[in-house]
Amino acid sequence: MASADEATGEQYGEGEYSEEEEEVIYVKPPPPPLKAILKGIWAADSHFYTLLIAFLVFWLLGDPTPQYKSYQELQSLSSNYHKHVTAHSPDYHPVIKFTNPPTPMILSSPNSTPPKSCLDSKSDECTYAVGGYNEKRYIYTTDLFTSDETTKVITNQNETTWIYSGIRNIHIGVDVMCPHDTSVYSFYYGVVHLSGYNTPEGDYGGVIIVKYDMGGQDVFVLYGHLNKEDAERWRSGDKVNKGQLIAKIGRKEENGGWEPHLHLQVQLTEPRERDMPGVVSEGDIDRALEEFPCPMKLLGLEGEGFEC
Repeated sequence: MASADEATGEQYGEGEYSEEEEEVIYVKPPPPPLKAILKGIWAADSHFYTLLIAFLVFWLLGDPTPQYKSYQELQSLSSNYHKHVTAHSPDYHPVIKFTNPPTPMILSSPNSTPPKSCLDSKSDECTYAVGGYNEKRYIYTTDLFTSDETTKVITNQNETTWIYSGIRNIHIGVDVMCPHDTSVYSFYYGVVHLSGYNTPEGDYGGVIIVKYDMGGQDVFVLYGHLNKEDAERWRSGDKVNKGQLIAKIGRKEENGGWEPHLHLQVQLTEPRERDMPGVVSEGDIDRALEEFPCPMKLLGLEGEGFEC
C-alpha cells in the first residue's frame, strides 16, 4: 500500500501518482521550460559564464578605464585642436551674447578679487569681465584646493599614474563674470557627455560637459557654475544643437560659493567623472596646458587682453 506521501502524489518532483488496482503508475513530467534549462546551465559553471560576459562587454565597448596619454600625444592633440578652432571659430555661435564689449580680467595679485560691477546689474548695463587662463591666483583657499591630495587618476596598462596633485593655484579654464540667469549657449553641435550638480564648497555647482567632434577628434567642453535645475535636466547622450540654450548662470548659493560667472574649459581626453581640474599645481602646469588647451576662441574673443 502506498504511504501517505505517495497517496498525495508527493514524489519529490519525480512524477504524478495515481492509484489503480493498487498499482503505482508514474506519469512522465513535462520537459522543463527554457528558463529552467538556462538556470541550470548557469549554476553548473557560473564563474565561466561571468568571465565570458565580461569579455564580450570589454570587446564590444572597449576598455572602460581612462587611457593615459603621453606628453607628446597630448601635444599632438592640442595642436590639432588649435588648428581646428582657428579655422572654424568664425562659424561658432556665441556662448554668451555680450550686450557690451567684455574687458580683460586679471586676478594674479594677492589682493585680487573678482569684479562685481555687473553681478547685480541688468545685462544691458553690464560690463563683462573675461580671463584667467594659465593664471596663478591667490583666491583658492578651501580644502578643495589647499589639501595636498591627488585630484585625478589615469590608468595605463594596469599601472596607476597619479597626476594633477598638490596645492592647486593655477587656473586653466576661462572665467566670464556675468549676472546670474545669464543665458549660456552651445557654440556648436554636440552630445552631452556628463551633467549634474557638484555640491562641495568651491566646486562648479551646476555643470554640463558636452562632447564635440572637431575634425574627427573628440573634444570635451565643460560649462560650469550653472543653474542647478538646468544642469540636472540634461542626460548623457542628449543631442545639443548649435546655438541651443543649454543653461543659465547660477546664483552664488548654488555656485559653490563663487560670484556668478561661467567657467569654460576644454579637455582633450575623456572625462570619467562630472568634473575637470579647473585649477592645477605649478608642478603639473606643462602637461595641463596641453590636455586642457585655451577655450578663449570658443567665446569668439582674441586680441590684446584675451591671449592664451
